[in-house]
Amino acid sequence: MLEHLTLHGPATSATLARALGLNTGSASYHLRELARYGFVEETTEATVEEAAEETAAETPAQTAAQTGGGL
Repeated sequence: MLEHLTLHGPATSATLARALGLNTGSASYHLRELARYGFVEETTEATVEEAAEETAAETPAQTAAQTGGGL
């Protein structure tokens, strides 16, 4: 589950269930447990979309400056 989230980004429990061949109850349970121990956090769809828009609006130079990388 963590690998899927790392590779594909935020997902709902239903999306994870389909991708991983789990039932939705099992996916929800495991997400709650991961959140309980700080491995994931719950976000709203608006939060995810806002983050994507902010990232898309950044120039390559801004991204490099924030990450310490060069152009």
